[in-house]
Amino acid sequence: MRFVSSAVLVLAMTVSAQAADPYAPPPEAEEVVEHRDIVFDLGIGAQLQPQFPSSDKYMVTPWPIAGLHFLRVPILGEVVDGKVRVISIYPAYDFTGTREEDDARYLNGTGKVDWSVELGPGIAFSKGPIRAFAEIRYGLTGHNGFVGEVGVDFIANQFARFEVRGGPRLSVASDDYMDTYFGVPTTATELAPYDPSGGIKDVGLAIQATYRITDKLSLRGKAEYTRYVGDAADSPIVKAGNTDEFIVGIGVSYLFGLDLY
Repeated sequence: MRFVSSAVLVLAMTVSAQAADPYAPPPEAEEVVEHRDIVFDLGIGAQLQPQFPSSDKYMVTPWPIAGLHFLRVPILGEVVDGKVRVISIYPAYDFTGTREEDDARYLNGTGKVDWSVELGPGIAFSKGPIRAFAEIRYGLTGHNGFVGEVGVDFIANQFARFEVRGGPRLSVASDDYMDTYFGVPTTATELAPYDPSGGIKDVGLAIQATYRITDKLSLRGKAEYTRYVGDAADSPIVKAGNTDEFIVGIGVSYLFGLDLY
């Protein structure tokens, strides 16, 4: 947690920018931004995703939607700007559910993996219809490893209330993360022991769509494809489960503006 807080603070003091991940604020929200200390999107949806990483069984889970657009900090000033900038910073997060031994027969003896929350900073570069980003997240629960993700989005927003963006993704992970989700201990009864190393974890594609029903209420959708590579793909857990994964989700979010000081 100390690492994450320090990293976010350093980025905030280095560049005054828009926290636009995953969605930029609608133009009609600029008046709200100018009169509030913090402006953010908050919402909920449902998504179909693997029961656990590399599982061939799918389940419906909640999809939390959150996006920070503007933040006014005493002394530092407006460290997050509501207007479109070339460079932007934002809080990056991810959530992975619990993996139990009885989720699949081949997991017998591998032990339980608790649900995880990952948090960290993200930085993006935007130019015209192209947006490139990089994130680094730390596992606060479930694992104590680092996960990094880079990607490029091509944005189509020719229509006033509708936007689609998407592009390639690449993820890397540390030894701790890889060992938690892809390592096989000697206590396993169905799978051979396996000790993966950190490195490239997966590659894939992601697409997001937003339709602004009103100036503050938005309908959101997403679709993601991921393929495990490297030591992750060589894991007996992945070979017994699934090398390719899909995630689809739909939800709604609402734009909030609050005064903090």
